[in-house]
Amino acid sequence: MVMVMTPESEALLNLLNGGGGNGGLLGGVLGNNGLLGGILGSNGLLGGLLGQNGLVGGLLGSNGLVGGVLGGDKDSVEASANVLAKLNAIISDGVATKAELGAALGISGAGLDGLIADIDINADAKINLKELLDLEILVILQGLLGLDLTNILGNLGNLANLGNIGNLGNLGNVGNVGNLLG
Repeated sequence: MVMVMTPESEALLNLLNGGGGNGGLLGGVLGNNGLLGGILGSNGLLGGLLGQNGLVGGLLGSNGLVGGVLGGDKDSVEASANVLAKLNAIISDGVATKAELGAALGISGAGLDGLIADIDINADAKINLKELLDLEILVILQGLLGLDLTNILGNLGNLANLGNIGNLGNLGNVGNVGNLLG
């Protein structure tokens, strides 16, 4: 049997192994240096995902990532699930009003204005479906990693340094992140 590589499968293979080199995805998730300094490297991702201190306190450390999922604080997961449910209700309509978004996230005033300015990619003063889905990805990650949502949202504008958050789709369905945690 002869296997024919489609452009899609070849692109995926190149994405995963760096075209046969040691680069791989964004410098190599499992490469020598790994992703942003090496997930499995001695320093790991931002201080070592699996290192003694781990990523912002250690995903697998005794305290987990900012209280984190594996650190025993399930409140962040439950809070994230609640926010996610509210965002999903808004997403079903396709467009969120400022009041709906503020109520779902529990923020108002300048914080809400700043968030809208950060996620309103096309600056039309409406939060459309794509913008809501981008925000939902952050909420999912917040729940999985135990991050403080207000800190994420407060610094959302800084994500421009990492590229358009819509490009996260290139990393695969965020739902598959659950497979990494077992």
